[in-house]
Amino acid sequence: MSSGPSRVQGDPVVGQLNDFGVLLGALYARRAQLAAALWQQSQAGVSLPTQPQADALTILKNLWEKIFPERELLIEDHVVLARQPRAQNTYPASRLSDGERVGFYLIGHALLAPENALIVIDEPELHLHPSIHSLLWDTLEAVRPDASFVYITHDLSFAASRVNASIVVLYDYEASPPVSNTTGVYMGSASAHVAGRWVWDEAPSIEDVHADLVLKVMGARRQALFVEGTAGSYDVRIFEILFPERYVVPGGNCEQVEKTVRGLRAHPALHRVDAAGIIDRDDRSSTLVDRLRKNCVYPLPVAAVENLLVVPDCLSAYMTEVSIPVHERDARIADACDRIRRSVSSSRAALIAERAQYEVRRKIRAIRREGDSLSALKQATTEAIAAADPVLAYSLATAQIDSALDLSAGLMDILRTIRDKGIVGHVAAAFSSDKDSYVETVTRLLASQDDLRRRLRVLLAIP
Repeated sequence: MSSGPSRVQGDPVVGQLNDFGVLLGALYARRAQLAAALWQQSQAGVSLPTQPQADALTILKNLWEKIFPERELLIEDHVVLARQPRAQNTYPASRLSDGERVGFYLIGHALLAPENALIVIDEPELHLHPSIHSLLWDTLEAVRPDASFVYITHDLSFAASRVNASIVVLYDYEASPPVSNTTGVYMGSASAHVAGRWVWDEAPSIEDVHADLVLKVMGARRQALFVEGTAGSYDVRIFEILFPERYVVPGGNCEQVEKTVRGLRAHPALHRVDAAGIIDRDDRSSTLVDRLRKNCVYPLPVAAVENLLVVPDCLSAYMTEVSIPVHERDARIADACDRIRRSVSSSRAALIAERAQYEVRRKIRAIRREGDSLSALKQATTEAIAAADPVLAYSLATAQIDSALDLSAGLMDILRTIRDKGIVGHVAAAFSSDKDSYVETVTRLLASQDDLRRRLRVLLAIP
């Protein structure tokens, strides 16, 4: 059975499913069979049930109106009509909208399928609004618990919605070579070929990783690169340009990226999946950065992804693009650094407190107990709190921020330490531009200049 049945010309408004009339005929035939069976029972003196079994048309009407509540069906003697609820005007069911008619078609065929049937649905999402997919098939699976449903789909969200289902990802089909006879001459008949094989894996269930995401990664056939942010963010756009050979996936915040990469890489069923992640450096120490890199999560060499747009390589490409004379460039960069320092100095206390708080929170989250007893938990908690020394964290944060703001600090020292949304704007102002124009120009240069992309990839140091 297919959710995308072919059409033949007929109805000039919406066309006609080529077996819609056949389906209606079968439904009415099933109703007639049920009525005939009841009549035969009554003639034989068999006591009839007080609540007769509902026929397929009645069940179809009830299910269909549950899924499409804005319409109702009228089951007449030899025709099915439709109308808006409580309206007077009716029209043939064949003139329903594409989605409504496909819903009718699918429900009808599922109800008529033999007992214990294997029901194969090709593209179950076709002509149906996404809000209807799960409701329709949940309803049909519930009304036909004896049947086995097999869905063939490209809609990963729909596949992930099938709770307790086995989900298989097809990668490829490997055809076997033709068989030759003993003389070495190719035998061209169909019988001379050995069946090929499908290359597939069953999608596993992974804690902390949504099924939809697992399917996307399995079907991408490229290394998955998880980045912070959401679709359309700086992170996604920049890394799609820098790593066109990889499948860049927005993964939420840094913790979510870490969990996703860890979960995907640890699952033995995902031997075909090569997952890595990129996160902002934030306030992470060099030790923590090295630990993350060993787990294929790569903190940026700068505090935030926005800072990546103003590293020296990007500045050099931008100054060339807008024809800034070579002898002015060092002064422009120095002006950009001064603008950042002046702006950041006004929020120095907040930056120090935020950085210190991050370090304290990280130490507390790193609690590790040696056993399952209460005493083990108390000991681990005491040690974590002792390690999360706020005085030490504040002192270290102060030294790091002040070092970045010192006049002797270079641009990369500032970008590596200072996380401030205004940095790109301050740099743009030093080049007599605005933030949006600067970002647009640098993004365009990244997309068009192979050498610039190569230099940034070297800076990122991602294998």
